[in-house]
Parts: sequence; C-alpha cells; structure tokens
Amino acid sequence: MKKIFLFSFLFCLTAVARQHGVIYGVDNRHELYEVLDSKIIHLARSTVAIIPSELITVGNSGTAVVTTHKPKDNNICSDEKFANQGAAADCTGYLVSSDIVVTAGHCIESIKECKNSRFVFDFGLYSPNDTYYKIPIEKIFDCSQLLYTNNPELTKSGPDLAVIRLTNRVDRPPLQLERQTTIHENDSIFILGHPLGLPLKYAGEAEVIKVESKSTLRCNLDAYRGNSGSPVFNARSYRIEGMLLSGEDDFIEEKGKCSRSKICNPGDSCEGEEVLRVSEIIPYLP
Repeated sequence: MKKIFLFSFLFCLTAVARQHGVIYGVDNRHELYEVLDSKIIHLARSTVAIIPSELITVGNSGTAVVTTHKPKDNNICSDEKFANQGAAADCTGYLVSSDIVVTAGHCIESIKECKNSRFVFDFGLYSPNDTYYKIPIEKIFDCSQLLYTNNPELTKSGPDLAVIRLTNRVDRPPLQLERQTTIHENDSIFILGHPLGLPLKYAGEAEVIKVESKSTLRCNLDAYRGNSGSPVFNARSYRIEGMLLSGEDDFIEEKGKCSRSKICNPGDSCEGEEVLRVSEIIPYLP
C-alpha cells in the first residue's frame, strides 16, 4: 500500500509503520471543544500523544513547546480538513493504570524508540483558543520500561502491541477495558486519537462492520496514520473494545496535484479499519 510521509525526518525514527486511514461517508473527526458529551472529554484526558523527544523543547517557565508541521506542507490539499493545523504525534496511546500506557507494537519497537519518545497528555483543543503546542511539563512523561512489544509484520505472530511503563505515575484515571460483554457487528463505537499526528480528535458515528476473528474487528472509523494505538470505545459503555492498528490507504494522489483523503461510501469495496480486540491486549498487561 502507498504510504504518505507527513514529516520525512520524523518517520525515519520509526522502523516499520502500518498503513491505515480513510473517511467513511462524511468526515466525523471533531475537535474536543465540539464534543458535548462530558464522558468523552473525561476519556480524552487519559489518551496520550506519542511525540519524538526532539520535537519538544522545555523552557524555564514550566512549559514545553512542541514543534509542529502542517499536513498541507506535505502535498496534502490545503482545503482538506485540518490541513492547516500543526501536527507532531507519531502515534496514539492510552493509560490503563497509573503508570502504564498501551499503544500499537509498530509504534514502539524497541527500548531505544521508547526512550526517544515522550508521552504527552492534553495535546488537543479543549477550547477554540487553546495553544495546544504549549504543554505544561507536568503533562509530559518519559519511558521507564518497555514491558512488551511486538510487531507481527516482523515476527509473523503475536499481537501488534506495546506496553510501556512511565517514569512517574499519572494523576488521572486510567481508561476502562471491556472485560465482560462481547462486541457484535453493527455495535456503535468511537475513537480518540491523533490522525496525521494532529491534536487529539474524536471520531464517532461508526460501527463494527465485521467481527473478523477472535483477535480483530473491522470498523468504519475515520482514522489516519497517527491513529495507530488509538483506543476504540463502545459507544454505550464507554469502555475500550480494542485498539486501532491499520486499514485502508490514507490518500489518493492525483497526478501532478495534491493528495486527497480516500472516501469510502456504502457499496464500495473497502475492508474497514483493523482493530485489535481488547481480549488480545489484557493478557500482556502487568
């Protein structure tokens, strides 16, 4: 599949990346300040941006500045949604206990990559005027241990999963994993993550389109590269049903022109986004 490299100097830090990203019908990605459901905002606080350390500069005022780049500067059409917004995250992760973050294995493949990444909470717009690229240092965490990592594209087995212990405990509630009920086709879901490395976005109005296996689901989530590792929630219980891994090509590049998001409409031959089921994650948690 074709890969769109938003920040070429960033992506050289990642050995292997899984391709995904497409819009299903209408683009349902929204800023956090547009979300009226307070429960979703609460969940967003425990979702984390995984950003290369070299993009974060810590000043003397107790605030760090994140260096960002706009998707439009990488041949993405300037009228695409969020094309003019600054982006920095390589992947998304989420808090499952006070010092444990989970993400996709292809996002963090080694302890070196883990140590070269920073885990940033609240990289998003909770109000229209938020300066999301200025982050209080108490919201930025480092990798202490890489408890588990596996990229099945390299190992040919096991879940695409990384489990990281942070250097310090995080003073916010961990997200709840669904441990009791079983998800079914047509169940409503939503996602929180960093598509294209952008500030945190909510994308809802989605559902499970296929229970592919005991390990994976296929879902019509509006997601892009950068959403790897994003938690996928049951829209009724607000618990995590899985984690986004990969899917359709992000963009269609017109010859000699800019790149536009691929659109999948009902009846199109789109497989859906691949989601690792939560039952495949739980056994690897401490």
